[in-house]
Amino acid sequence: MRHPLLLGAAVAVACATATAPPAVAVLPSNGEIAFSRIATGGDTTIYTVSPSGGAVPQRLVAGGFPDWDPSGQYLAFVRGGSIWTVSASGTGATRVVRNASYPAFSNAGSQLAYVKNDSLWVSKVDGTAAKRVFAHAKNWAVSTPDWGPGDDQVAFNYVRTDTEPPDLPVVQIRTYAFPGQGLRSRILNQPRSNPGPWVNGGVSLSWMPRGDQIKVTMTGGPAGGPAIGVGTMSSSGSSIGTPGITGAAYAQWAPNAQALCLAGPSGLQTVAFPGTTLKTIVAPGSATIGACSWRPRP
Repeated sequence: MRHPLLLGAAVAVACATATAPPAVAVLPSNGEIAFSRIATGGDTTIYTVSPSGGAVPQRLVAGGFPDWDPSGQYLAFVRGGSIWTVSASGTGATRVVRNASYPAFSNAGSQLAYVKNDSLWVSKVDGTAAKRVFAHAKNWAVSTPDWGPGDDQVAFNYVRTDTEPPDLPVVQIRTYAFPGQGLRSRILNQPRSNPGPWVNGGVSLSWMPRGDQIKVTMTGGPAGGPAIGVGTMSSSGSSIGTPGITGAAYAQWAPNAQALCLAGPSGLQTVAFPGTTLKTIVAPGSATIGACSWRPRP
């Protein structure tokens, strides 16, 4: 995958400029899954495939880090160091933000959160009205943002980019008050000398649709355990579980909040929630399976 297993932290940012999504009585159903396949030479291509399994993946567009908009009609992705959008048919690819990565559509579909210059930015989906909402500190960088159910918060990994001394925190769950009030509370602080269930930090975050759980994929795990796994924490940061699913480096909730897609060394997989039984949709083969995103079908 293009993003390495990095030491990190999860942070929530309250976005005063966000527009709350309209009330939805029923969550959308699940469509096909978009995923990135990274070839040996480094070329990254996005494919779509049915979650039922057995189907041949269909090439959509060159790029990585796919993220469906809530209508299921458009996909944001990264290509050549910029963020693009494309229709569900793979036509009309348009560059919307230069020198940026990790795009995430808001639940209302009116905004994008993304990373630019190691900081967190928010803009309209066409890249206009861009605003930096969280500036990174020295030796830290933002990655993998995801919107909370009300579009008033963005959770993201806060990654340490230098070598950590033993007394520095490895996993932090923090709440940021927007605008400009700084980090109000440290909800979780696990130093390397006492890592608890995680020995390294997060790789990806996914906020449960209109729910109270964030799925976190992290490196490490219990002593002698898996190298990577998927755990759950509450959106308030009051609890974080040990890895319940192993072998996945990236996890995203399904639109109906009843399953997740998983990407990593074991290929593209799905798992029902709650549960730990994995279903392989695409085997890794000679290519690495990168990030995945489950298409909503309203």
